[in-house]
Amino acid sequence: MIKNTLSSIIFLLALTSSILCQVTPTVLSVGDSLHIERVKPDSILFAADSLRTDYEKQIIKLYSNASIDYKNYKIDSDTLTVDLENRKAFTKGLTRMEDNSQLMIGHDTYYDVNTEEGILYNGIGKFEQGFYSGDEIRKVGKKIYDIDYGKFTTCEDEHPHFYMKSKKLRVYVNEQILGKPFIMYVNDFPILWLPYASFPAKKGRKAGFLVPQPGYNNSDGKYVKNVAYYYPFKDYADFIFSVDLTELRGWNFNFNNDYKKRYVYNGGVDFTYNHRVTDIGNARDDWVVNATHFHDFGNKTTLRMNLNYMTSKQIWESEEDIDKRLSERITSSISFSKPLLSSTLSLTATYTDDFLKNQKAIVLPRASYSLPSKPIYEFFTSKDSKVNRNAWWTKFNVSTSFSAIQQGTIKEENPEFSDIIWSNDKDTTDVYINEHHAGASMRSSIYYSDKLMSWLVFSQTFNYNEYVFDRSKIENNIGFAGDYSTSSKISTTIYGFKKFNNSYLKAMRHILKPSASFSYKPDLSKHAGDYYTFGPVSPNTAKRSRTVNFSLGQEWQVKIYDKVNDKEKVYNNLISMTSNCSYNLENKKKPFSEITHSIKFNPKSFSIGKLPVNYNTSVGFRQNPYDMTWLDWKATNWSYSQNLSISGETQTYDYFRNPSNPLADHKVETVDGDSELSIEDLKTISETKSWKLSFTHDMSAERQFLKPKTNNLRMSSSFNITKNWNVTYSNYIDVEDKRVMSQSINLTRDLHCWRLTLQYNKSNEYWDYTLVFFNVKLHDDLKIETKGQKKYY
Repeated sequence: MIKNTLSSIIFLLALTSSILCQVTPTVLSVGDSLHIERVKPDSILFAADSLRTDYEKQIIKLYSNASIDYKNYKIDSDTLTVDLENRKAFTKGLTRMEDNSQLMIGHDTYYDVNTEEGILYNGIGKFEQGFYSGDEIRKVGKKIYDIDYGKFTTCEDEHPHFYMKSKKLRVYVNEQILGKPFIMYVNDFPILWLPYASFPAKKGRKAGFLVPQPGYNNSDGKYVKNVAYYYPFKDYADFIFSVDLTELRGWNFNFNNDYKKRYVYNGGVDFTYNHRVTDIGNARDDWVVNATHFHDFGNKTTLRMNLNYMTSKQIWESEEDIDKRLSERITSSISFSKPLLSSTLSLTATYTDDFLKNQKAIVLPRASYSLPSKPIYEFFTSKDSKVNRNAWWTKFNVSTSFSAIQQGTIKEENPEFSDIIWSNDKDTTDVYINEHHAGASMRSSIYYSDKLMSWLVFSQTFNYNEYVFDRSKIENNIGFAGDYSTSSKISTTIYGFKKFNNSYLKAMRHILKPSASFSYKPDLSKHAGDYYTFGPVSPNTAKRSRTVNFSLGQEWQVKIYDKVNDKEKVYNNLISMTSNCSYNLENKKKPFSEITHSIKFNPKSFSIGKLPVNYNTSVGFRQNPYDMTWLDWKATNWSYSQNLSISGETQTYDYFRNPSNPLADHKVETVDGDSELSIEDLKTISETKSWKLSFTHDMSAERQFLKPKTNNLRMSSSFNITKNWNVTYSNYIDVEDKRVMSQSINLTRDLHCWRLTLQYNKSNEYWDYTLVFFNVKLHDDLKIETKGQKKYY
């Protein structure tokens, strides 16, 4: 190790100061390495294990752990030469360079301090989403690099799985990467050629073209979809403009917009214009729009909008979403809510276009307001008054709700604005084509609840409702109506408990919940033909009703000893059963209704060994009290369903990992293949993968399950075949007809930086497939996808 004399260092610093006119060191330290501290921002700082100076030529040569700092520029190398007179720097051997936010590693460097331009040979650089490299990287501007025969990739491996190579590559730091022409390689095999391409290289959302989606299906023929341009607007919105070109059906123009301002509003617009070829020389133009908006005005005041409109359902014929393709109606809605007094006022409006019935329905508007339940005595006493809250008369509560609505049904094929909003029109047979109604209702309830003898719960309810209509059926003018009802209920809870000693079953609790209720409604059948009923304005016009309802609920809770985990485990509501029956006092011949039973077995999650299992099942059936004996209960209308899911985790290992490039954030070193892997080595290269298998089975039958009316089985599974192969499969089977109703399979291959997905779906006679190959890091910018489908009309 060479230590320079203090005089030579002072001379060197003076010389450097005369050249830069700025260097004035205040603290100097000399030791195994040379460095200068607390200097001005544009000083040149050197460090090395040893140095050699040529005072006449003003050249400094640094050896071993050499580095130079100038402004935001730093070079580390084995050997570094500084020409102070010409203000240039050279390196030999492995070199590491930092230029502002750019980090590069290569061999041999030339750098001009005056122009801040330079050359790095056999270099690799890093940008936000990946890496660029080349035999010669030239800095030609403040934030511009040119690379001849350069390439860039998002793969962090030393030898990348894929890369884009260009004869002329230019990198704009934190902006974009340009090149012409571009050739895409996967495992060094060329698969795509582009005459020119631009890729973003900055943080956040970036404007640019998306890769189109070619494909074929029997509805569209050959097609190219998603020829799209993406444009972000500040931090609040983004836009996508795209075109779909098809061989047989014409073309689509699509516009998509999403916007959001945190804590204030969010929403978006989807618009599609479809030019569809219907016959030779004929075409049809349709369009569909969907807009959503949510606005928070503060103080729990909100506005929600969901607007949908389309000119024809035929625009959905080749829609990928099966739910949308089979949909028979679209609905638009607007809702506004605002706190008012101690409750919330809600205003809503809806518009529905029913393609199956060929009619439209509108609600404009509907208002609702409900006062929360409140003890009656609080209306007559002040807050400061002393009230015995345990007194019987404090148990009376009152609640009130108000609703108003204006709604209409429009069957006119081409309605005018007045037909949609208010006009009532009839055809020649005196049947309404367009029909509108308006009305309001007020519902009030008085509720009393108390415990009798500290174990019997008694409640009494009285309901009174008032209605007003814009017109009645008789006089065709404003009409009024009212109805009332009352009900009583009594219930209790009975507990039974049993402990078990020296047993796997530690304890059991049986809970009984019997209840009986009585309801009464007066005879209002004489008004059955007087009123229109719609929405919340629906007065009772039925005959007198007097009904007694009986119910018995049962629950079994158990505590067991878990041998695997050496602890006790409680299963609440392991088994539950509910039975219901009613007695109609108006029916003199057969007042009893059918007895309905529902039984559920729900252990929820438990373990078989260390394997997590979820299971539940339910059985329901009915009994006719007039067609059963003590020996034959004659249960009917059986229904049965069960759900079983098993999940777990498996360890996968990557024995042959590729080494990472020197700029990777998580550099991976390979394990020596000739050495035996230890347990600790296996842990470092292992990865946990989860898997799941689930079944759902349901049946129904009139008398017995030997002849089921329905018998369906659904299965879904997801698991990894290997570390990189994943399979998901689901189906729906009609066991009774021995027919597969639908099934889908998804096969995914993880290709490190890429992912290949093959999906196949079949539902009845309709099928389609999707093949997607995309980059997991640049998924918005680079994606290759092809699809196919077949359907029968």
